[in-house]
Order: sequence, then C-alpha cells, then structure tokens
Amino acid sequence: MEGQEGKWIITSSGDSVLGADCKAGMASTMEAIATILGDHISHGAITLIFFPDEEIGVLNPDDFPKELIESLDVLYTADGGRPQHVDTDCYSGREVGATFSMAEHRAGLNYSGQCVEVTVYGNDAHPGGGGEKIVPAHIIVAELALYLKAFEYDCENPDDPFVIIHTFEGGAEKATLTLVTNYTAEDAWSEVLRIIQEKANLVQGLHPGCRTEVQVKEGVQVGSAGFFSDPVATPYIVAAEFVLQAIANGATPWHKNDDDSYQYPRVVEVVDGKPVVRCIPRAFSEARSLELVAELEAIANDLRKDNDWWDIDVQVNHSYISIAEAIRANPWCVKLLKD
Repeated sequence: MEGQEGKWIITSSGDSVLGADCKAGMASTMEAIATILGDHISHGAITLIFFPDEEIGVLNPDDFPKELIESLDVLYTADGGRPQHVDTDCYSGREVGATFSMAEHRAGLNYSGQCVEVTVYGNDAHPGGGGEKIVPAHIIVAELALYLKAFEYDCENPDDPFVIIHTFEGGAEKATLTLVTNYTAEDAWSEVLRIIQEKANLVQGLHPGCRTEVQVKEGVQVGSAGFFSDPVATPYIVAAEFVLQAIANGATPWHKNDDDSYQYPRVVEVVDGKPVVRCIPRAFSEARSLELVAELEAIANDLRKDNDWWDIDVQVNHSYISIAEAIRANPWCVKLLKD
C-alpha cells in the first residue's frame, strides 16, 4: 500500500450492508495506542474491546462479561465521522424476539401435498444511515403469504385446490416462502401454480428493486397421511401477520419519523421448527424505545386473541442505553467533556 495513502482503493457500491468498511474505528484506536506508547504518555489502565461482525449480530456487548464492562470508568466508541467531533448520543434500543408455536391444547398439524418454493431477492443496507436503500425481501414474503392465505384449505370444500404456508424465513437481502399445495383434479395443479406465480409477480411489481423466483420442489407430508387439520393454518402465517403489523402504523428504516425512531423486523428465523421474528425497536430516547417494545407486545396480544391455536412468546433479548445517558451518570466524564 506504499504510496497509496489517501487514495480510494476499495469503495462500497452503496446498496449493501456497509460494503468495504472503512475501518476508521480500528485505525484511530491503534493510532491512539501507538501515540501513547511511542510518546511515553502517562496513563491509567486502558482496556481495548473489539466487536468483530457486530453489525450482523455475530458478536455484541452481551458476549462480554458483565463484570468487565462494569469495572471500566469511561468507555469511548471509535468510528468514522466528522473530524474533531465527539458524538454524545446513540440509539437506545432492544432486540425483541417473538416465537410462534402451536398452543398445547391443540392437536398437531396434518397436511401433505406438492411443495412450491418462492424466493424473494431484495436489498440490505445499514438501517441507520442507509435505510432508504433497503428493499426488505422478508417483509415482501410476509405480504405474499397473506395474499396466498385466501387459498387455504376449506373443510367445507375439501376437493378445492388449496395452498398452505409451510415455512418462511430470511432477511432483507433474501427470503424464502415454502408452500404446500394439494388438489384432487389433475387439471387443478396448473391453476394452483398459476395463482402462486401471479401473486409473486404482484408483489414484485409493488416493490421496485425486488425479484421473485418460483420453483417446484418435492412433495411434503406433515403429520398423519390422508388426514387434514381443521383449519390447516401454520404458525408461519401468524408470524407473517406479526411482521406486517409491526411496520403498519409507524416508521421503518426506509420511512423514518422526525425523531429517527422506527420498528424494524430485522429477520425471520426457524429455530427448533418454530418461526422466530427478531425485531429492532430503535430510538434515541429510552422512553421511546420502551414504547416501541410495548407496541410489539400489544400486537402479539391481539394475535393471540384472534386465534387461540397459537402461542406467541415475546422476549427482550438485550438492551443498551444511549451514550448521553451514560455520560450524565458519570460525573468524571461530564467534567472531562466540559474541560
């Protein structure tokens, strides 16, 4: 890299998550330590903490021992930004996980049929600075699931072809909806496939920047062969309703409020055969963050009331308060900033 200082070597396309990270935090931290050691500057104990891949959730502050964090007097976060500028605020947020499963008093699901997989390709980006670039594939999949819900199994017309929401999972960049279809008349198969393709084309048209792909897979059997639950509804359709209600009445990373707070169902995962929706209710204010969490809990409560087939377990997995609040709680840090 000799002779290349100050030149752009690799840059992000701007339509992905961070792309080529500038590593400004790493560079400034190591330069500071080199200066302290090289110039023999007197100092107290200094602890360096690095969070590799924290942006994608591989490692976060919860992975560090609590006693280590509490033993520190002052913490600084080094990252890219304006020269000679110190930020004293950041998001106060939590990750909320909602797990959907069948209620204990209900019998297991039973259904079988031909499997069809719909994949939606969107675009991921940093929800803070690049939220407007997000084309959320997983939320588009949730919309598609609700469009196809109209073609669920009808016990009063068991010979009609139907579509079951078997699974769905993924994030903004890519999400997959797996469907199970069943029909009695041979000529009904082409009609079922036509409906799925039609609805996939519909959501693609509603969301510029996304692409849908429909593939026929092998057959699927769940539970007892030849017997169908009444109704045949899976927890994945309830998860899809939760995702869409979470963003229906408020701000999102791509449509923020004036106060820059928003709800973001970040990803839908399958854990032990159950759908888990992981949401980020983000706000600068701790009080606003708690309001967003309460909104998610209220959505879950409403869905429980509408359908007693399902249990919805909502858990707050971790939280962090704003830097400003931490500074106000530390008189020494306040004095340092004033001086």
